Amino acid sequence: WLENWTGRLVITLESDGPYVLKSDSTNPTGSLDFNNDQTSTNEEQMSEPSRVFAVFIVVLLTLAILPAFIMYWQITRKNNDESE
Repeated sequence: WLENWTGRLVITLESDGPYVLKSDSTNPTGSLDFNNDQTSTNEEQMSEPSRVFAVFIVVLLTLAILPAFIMYWQITRKNNDESE
């Protein structure tokens, strides 16, 4: 069966049942429970200044990378025109 075979054989071992996360860290996690699927409370939700700051950072990073996208677009357009 494997004679002159050039493919790959992958064997996956799996256990039945749910997986429980186990921390190997010696640092305490406080009140965080990574195995709990409860919805977040009002304390855990982002405040309005945090949301505005996050949007500001995204816009700033997009503007910072915009010149690179323009240069890339010009180079690819130039290469496409030369190849035709």
